[in-house]
Amino acid sequence: MSKKIHLKFIKSINKLLIILSIIAVALTLLTVIIFVMQNRFSDIEASSSIKTIINILVITLPIGLFIVCLAVSILFGVKLSKKSIRVQNLSAIEALSEIDVLCVDKIGALTSGELEIKKVIPLKAFATEEYIAQHVSNVLRAINEDNLLTNALKKEFDLELSSGVIDVFPFSKEKNYCGASFKGGKTIVIGNPEFTPIKNKAGFLKRCSEYINNGQRVLVVAEGKKPITNEGCLEELDPIAIIVLKDKIRNNTFETLKWFNDNNTIIKVVSSDDAIVASVVAAEAGIKDANRYVSLEGLSIQEVKEIAKRFVVFGNVNPEQKKTLISAFKEGDHKVAMIGSDSNDIPAMKSADCSIAFDNVEETTKNAADIVVADSSFSPLLLAITESRKYIYDLFRVAFLCVTKTLMAFLMVLIFNLTLLFNNNGSIQIPFVFNHFLILDIFTNGLAAFALTLEKRKARIDDSFIKSVFKKVIPAFALLIIVISVLFTFYVMQEYQSINVGFYSLNTVYCATILFITVMGIVFLYSIASPLNKYRTLIVALTASINVIALLTAAVISYITNKVDSIFQIPFLEMNGPAYLVTIITMIVSASIYIFINHVVEIKKGENVGNED
Repeated sequence: MSKKIHLKFIKSINKLLIILSIIAVALTLLTVIIFVMQNRFSDIEASSSIKTIINILVITLPIGLFIVCLAVSILFGVKLSKKSIRVQNLSAIEALSEIDVLCVDKIGALTSGELEIKKVIPLKAFATEEYIAQHVSNVLRAINEDNLLTNALKKEFDLELSSGVIDVFPFSKEKNYCGASFKGGKTIVIGNPEFTPIKNKAGFLKRCSEYINNGQRVLVVAEGKKPITNEGCLEELDPIAIIVLKDKIRNNTFETLKWFNDNNTIIKVVSSDDAIVASVVAAEAGIKDANRYVSLEGLSIQEVKEIAKRFVVFGNVNPEQKKTLISAFKEGDHKVAMIGSDSNDIPAMKSADCSIAFDNVEETTKNAADIVVADSSFSPLLLAITESRKYIYDLFRVAFLCVTKTLMAFLMVLIFNLTLLFNNNGSIQIPFVFNHFLILDIFTNGLAAFALTLEKRKARIDDSFIKSVFKKVIPAFALLIIVISVLFTFYVMQEYQSINVGFYSLNTVYCATILFITVMGIVFLYSIASPLNKYRTLIVALTASINVIALLTAAVISYITNKVDSIFQIPFLEMNGPAYLVTIITMIVSASIYIFINHVVEIKKGENVGNED
């Protein structure tokens, strides 16, 4: 059964591109229909009309948004791959960026999966160090298994097999022990004392409680006389030794989990191990309230649901109970990530919003994970979360800049079409061409926006993607409409000789509009870069300088050659001193108002949108 994720972000960015593309095509088709109605595809006007159609399609299609989003996505993937993080399901990135509950298994998640023997305690007078070492080595040689437990034992007990093997009982998760029978009538078993059939089990467990309460794992070495079978032991065995082992905490686990605690992310330990052992390991790893533990052994699914919120550490958990816990957390309106360590975790991983596995776990577990961390350290997980939040925030910033410009293009084309529809004047041409937006598209919405994504910045958006984008776009778009309307009003008033501000032609209005939109692009860039630091200040200042240089160069070329420059095609020749002065004053006033309102909104919220600096 595949996991179903509600991909708000992925769907939103795709929906945004689709909607903008549909509107762009619709406006282009509207222009075509109007041109056909007005017979503008005649031999004389065909070439000009086709150029106009192509120009409209180019300035309205969200090509820039698509290209920059693709570039940011590639950069995101490269960053993670360099840090030993493999994203197997890109759709899980949204969930990862929003998680507020992280469920981890003790073995393979908090711990590296490595065990080290801390102590070997003989229980019989004849059980010398050599005696125990030889018999444990005999069992390990006989069963010939490689797993976390046997590998840890082999480091301490690795002697040659001293007698012939009659029967073998490999390690079983059901029985929780392994063993072998040897020539000479002796059977040796190594296993969990709670499940191994030993004499005086209650007394033995009481003696082991000191180690268990300290978070250590305990094995019993026991011997008997009856041969072992495929069903296991046929008798109660004599304990001859206690082996005390300790789980090794993953590197950087304490620092990483502290970050989660500090950032209001709840850590839950869901372990098949003993609840007390899991609690002690969780406390060593730095998990908050690790002393709130419970054993789920024997509890029903309904009982597990009822206690899910009350405890932090859950021990003796079976696969179905793990899945139930994940579902219970999600029902509490949480975004849940699950770090799995073996095949028993797969049902819970599939139930989680985002599943994670380390590279040293079982292959089936890695295949089921959305994200695989190749490094043995815990810290790449933190990087994956911060980078996923930054990735979505970076696309939010790019979308804001590109959508504002695209909506402006939509408005211009719509006004052009309405003008054509109600005024069949063959001399009317669309006042704006693709070249007019080259400075804005290339330097501000393109290179500058992409440069901001290269910064190591901790950021996120807390609203839905489209809602966040349009909350930022609408004020900017409204300001552009108001100011451009004012510029056209200046022209109308100039025509009626009510004022004299140098707006003697529509081309003057078009030039002032292009200059205004280009400069306001820098203001919008500043708003998404705030609060400024050295890097962001450099990007904004450099972009502003390049914009000014490009505009001045185009203006100088126009005035020297007495014709419109061939690159940006801005009609500077239609501007005069008063028109420049009015345009500059309009820019300063508009920018000041926008920055002030933006600053007031941020103060009211108590933070920048999505900012976690």
